[in-house]
Amino acid sequence: MDVFADVRPLDTLRVAKSPFAKVVKERGALRNILGLFNMRKAGSPWRDRRLRQAANHAIKRAHLIRYAAKGNGVILPALLPPRAFGYDPTLKPYAFDPVRAQRLLREASHPNGLALTLIAPHSLVVQATVVSKIVEHVGFTVHLELLDMRTMHWRTHLYNVPAQVRANPTFDPVEARHTWDIALKSTQLTGSLAAVFPTPVYRVFALDGHSDWVIEHPTLRDLYKRLIPTTEQEQQRTLIHQMERHTRDQAYLLFLYNLIQLYAANKHVTFDPHPSGNWLLSTTSLTGEHWSMRQTETMSVGAVSTHEQTTPQSRLPLNDNLQRPEGDGPFPAVMLVSGGSGFSTFTMTHARYMDAARQLQAQGYVVLFVDTLGRVTWRRVERVCHARKWRTTS
Repeated sequence: MDVFADVRPLDTLRVAKSPFAKVVKERGALRNILGLFNMRKAGSPWRDRRLRQAANHAIKRAHLIRYAAKGNGVILPALLPPRAFGYDPTLKPYAFDPVRAQRLLREASHPNGLALTLIAPHSLVVQATVVSKIVEHVGFTVHLELLDMRTMHWRTHLYNVPAQVRANPTFDPVEARHTWDIALKSTQLTGSLAAVFPTPVYRVFALDGHSDWVIEHPTLRDLYKRLIPTTEQEQQRTLIHQMERHTRDQAYLLFLYNLIQLYAANKHVTFDPHPSGNWLLSTTSLTGEHWSMRQTETMSVGAVSTHEQTTPQSRLPLNDNLQRPEGDGPFPAVMLVSGGSGFSTFTMTHARYMDAARQLQAQGYVVLFVDTLGRVTWRRVERVCHARKWRTTS
């Protein structure tokens, strides 16, 4: 194991003490930690903006980042992370202001505070615990429920509710699973969306998305409709800034922090993490002290050989091929597994995988292509497609 992604902040000290590993940080990662306010449930108090603002002013974000992320976070002012296109660096995050939070609670008709249910996945247990303790200081009483990821999705995703129903501000979920008050979530933007057009994240947490627990003011929908046909980047940036400012002022979400991505890496591996969390071969290299380089330093690296592989038990062809350097080895090995498009030579996927394989092979690696859309699998796909067609036409 040379690189381990998603290292927990609490484990970084153990990694740093290791004689074999180092901690690598991506400070421009596209992952946020935030909370959803349940404005949809019957009689929800969270439809009052003052209450949402009170919760945001109750959070001491620097304290949260220090204890829950060991300092590995950046305070969020709104929904977009700092590296996303359209992020507004002039937008101020909610200040920790317990006096103002208590005043807003009184103005929202909760002078004695408010009891609430906070749900979170087990992976965010530290963040959820810290948030619970912090908000209790201003008058909230928190019942914390930690859930496995499947249950968390089941309780926070509006899978079975049509979009046109979710768009109705009077829609109230009646199922018991939807009676929580705040749901702590981790969000991730893809690298391509963040660099060009990140606002589809608004179609997840608002604007009829599958996690849309927001009853937004018409202003947000109007800004989004104006943004979609806009092609000029500066106009796009201006409209996204307005969306972010509106989202922040309305306190549609409990804004917490942008997570600094943590990796544990072999001390002899050099790589530059991408903000999306992907590991790019073009920015990765090995020092001469790496174990694979020591094993292959006397080896001649040359032509590529290709073989059809078979399983020892069934001897059925896997439609795979093996690319390896010349020589007797032993060599370190990498498996490249295709997606739904397979390894067809007519796809861009094939070109990308071949380019990656050449880079790996040149560094002394054996590369095995595993084609999940081979001859055997393709017949299964055809049967599935035929079954779906029969079901929709019969």
